[in-house]
Amino acid sequence: MNVSVFQKDLSQSVFLTTHFVSKTAQLPILENVLLRTKKNKLQLMATNLEMSVLASVAAKVSEEGEIAVPARTFSEIITNLQSEQVKLESHEEILKIKTDTTTVDLSGMNTSDFPDVPSQIPDSAVFIPVSEFIEALTQVSFAASRDETRPQLTGILFIMESGSLKLVASDGFRLSQKTIKVPGDAKSKKVIIPKNILLELQKGIKDEDELKLFINEEDNEVLFTSSDCVFSSRVIEGEFPNFERIIPKSSSVTANFDKDEFAKVIKVASVFARDTANIVMLKVNEGSLSVRAESSRSGRGEATIPAKVEGDPVEISFNFKFIEDFLAVSKSSEIEIALTNTTSPGVFKDISSPDFLHLIMPVRVQE
Repeated sequence: MNVSVFQKDLSQSVFLTTHFVSKTAQLPILENVLLRTKKNKLQLMATNLEMSVLASVAAKVSEEGEIAVPARTFSEIITNLQSEQVKLESHEEILKIKTDTTTVDLSGMNTSDFPDVPSQIPDSAVFIPVSEFIEALTQVSFAASRDETRPQLTGILFIMESGSLKLVASDGFRLSQKTIKVPGDAKSKKVIIPKNILLELQKGIKDEDELKLFINEEDNEVLFTSSDCVFSSRVIEGEFPNFERIIPKSSSVTANFDKDEFAKVIKVASVFARDTANIVMLKVNEGSLSVRAESSRSGRGEATIPAKVEGDPVEISFNFKFIEDFLAVSKSSEIEIALTNTTSPGVFKDISSPDFLHLIMPVRVQE
C-alpha cells in the first residue's frame, strides 16, 4: 500500500473509528484498525463484533493494499502530526508513516483474521433527514435505561412506517417519543437499536450529510450510511414493552407556562428535594403553577409562576431530575403539562414540537 492523505481528514476518521475498537478484546485483531485502499479512497474499519464502522478518506493512491494496525497507537501518532500531508506505506506487516519532518515504522498485523465489516447499503435503504434525526436522538436517547438486566430498555425503539419514523426510549420511570417524517413508502418495521451505536452515529454525521437507514430483520442488523461512513450494529432482540398503553388518552387538567421561569423554580426546589429522594410537588391551580419541596434537614421552599390552566386543580409529585432532563432538550420557550390524577403519568410537551412527547411517572409520597 502506498497512499497520501490530508492529516486533518485522516485524523477525523481515526478518531471516529477508534470508538468502535473493542476495549476488552479477546481476539488481538479487534484491537486494530484495518486500513485498505479502494480507488481514490483510504478506508478505515473497526469493529467490536457488536457494532462496526467504515470511514472513507479522499486519498492519492499509488499502490493498492491493506494492513491492520493498533488503533490506539495509530490514533496517537496521526493526531499529533504537524504536517498537512501524510504518506502511508505498508511492507508486509509494517506501516511506514511519513511526513516532511517525521518517519514512523508501526508494527501491524495480517488482515486475514479481521472480521468482515459492511461496506455498502442496499438500494432499498430509507433516506433520513439528518437535522431532524439528530434532534430526535437528542430528545429521546437520554430516557433509555442503563440497567443491563432489562436489555430491551437500554436501546431505542425504531418504528418505521410509510412516511414516518418514530423513536421511543424508556427506563420504566419516564418515556420519550419523537416522530419525524421520512421520504418514500417504506415497509412497516420495528426494531430496537443499541443506544451506543446511535450516539456514535450522532457524533459522526454532519448536517450536510446524506443519511440512509436499512433494517435487516433476517440478520438482526441495522445499517446507517452517511457521505463518507457506513455504520452497522446488531439489534437488541426481544420485545419492547407496550408503551402506548401507558400514555394517557385524556387529561383532567393542562397547564401552559414559560419554560425558563419553570426551570428556575425547579432549580430552587431542588435545593431541598435533594434530601428527599429528589421529590418536588407540583400544584396546578387556576392561573398558576406552584413547585414545592421540603427537607427535614434543610427546610422548605415553594415558588409560583403564572400559567394558562384548563381543568381542575391537581397536586402531583415528580423526580425533579427527570423534569430537568426534559427541559434540557426542549426547544420551545413554552411548555405544556397534561395531568390526569396523582397516580397517572404526567405528559410533558414542547409547544414548538408537536411530534415530541415526554412522559414522567409520578412519585407516590406517603403522608
